[in-house]
Amino acid sequence: MHREIKFSFHFSLVLSSNLLAINRVSTLYLRTVFLIDAILENIMKSVTYTKDIDKTINQKVE
Repeated sequence: MHREIKFSFHFSLVLSSNLLAINRVSTLYLRTVFLIDAILENIMKSVTYTKDIDKTINQKVE
């Protein structure tokens, strides 16, 4: 009986530490995804912004 309790306690510790590791990895993954998404969004904004500037310059030249 004592051995079973010890085993189940050890098993739950291993399980919880694995879940924590998975949680950390998924949090890191989500942060990376959000970071990449924000960078891409800024790139797209700057591209459209420069296109708008080019349009205004071309209109002023004409």
